[in-house]
Amino acid sequence: MELYSFLPGAMAAIPTLHMLTHPKSRIKKRFLPKLKYSRIELNPKSGAYIRLKMGNKSIGFHHWMNFAIILAVSIPATWAVLDAHFTKGFLAGGILQGLLYSDRHKIFFTNKSKKLKKS
Repeated sequence: MELYSFLPGAMAAIPTLHMLTHPKSRIKKRFLPKLKYSRIELNPKSGAYIRLKMGNKSIGFHHWMNFAIILAVSIPATWAVLDAHFTKGFLAGGILQGLLYSDRHKIFFTNKSKKLKKS
């Protein structure tokens, strides 16, 4: 019985997240804001991940990683939204969709520093 609500969630996640995370997405460029607080940055225009800056290095948490963490928490959880099979299906579909990108394995980044011009 749970499969009837799990599969629609997974099938809804793939096109929805494709529209929100694809590099050439017009929706992402127009409507999703860039958020930055201290060393944590959410920049949907450069990628659908959360970036944690540490010196000249950064760690990028892609959306499929975030969904995997939420799905792992939702399995034993009994909260209304996280316990729903549709939600678990959406999270599983989001993980699958994120693993289809070629940059899915890029987690560690080197920050580009601005070079000062000599006068």
